Amino acid sequence: MVGKLLSWPVRCCVWVARTVCGGCIEAARAVGKGMVRSMHRASDAALDVVEEGVTAARETRERVDGIRRPAAGHRK
Repeated sequence: MVGKLLSWPVRCCVWVARTVCGGCIEAARAVGKGMVRSMHRASDAALDVVEEGVTAARETRERVDGIRRPAAGHRK
């Protein structure tokens, strides 16, 4: 059982943008604890975690870029 849980996140992570994602490991843990009944639902949860992370990173980058860029018409 443990071997199946460990191999599934690896395959999932390769499939999801070929990067290691903590969401896959969390999803596998949820299945192992019986919180989620199927790997399909767990993989959906993992994808949601990845999407939230990407969105948060994009928003942070946009905020930082907005702080660094001078306002329109601003001169030094």
